[in-house]
Amino acid sequence: MPKPEEVNPRNFKVESVVYNDGDFSIAWGEWEDGELHLAMRWNGDESPGYPKTFGHPVWFLLPQDLTIPF
Repeated sequence: MPKPEEVNPRNFKVESVVYNDGDFSIAWGEWEDGELHLAMRWNGDESPGYPKTFGHPVWFLLPQDLTIPF
């Protein structure tokens, strides 16, 4: 299982991990257009977790409307 800090696909650069309980993570980072977003993922035990693309871990971006309360 990769650490959340290590999940940096080319279109999302993690700035900081704001929550990580080992199973689930939320990160603050920069999307490919330069805009900052909150993103989340399930870390997984022996696989790269979810979501993943072609076996590589990625982040699920939260809508900007949900970013404000966080």
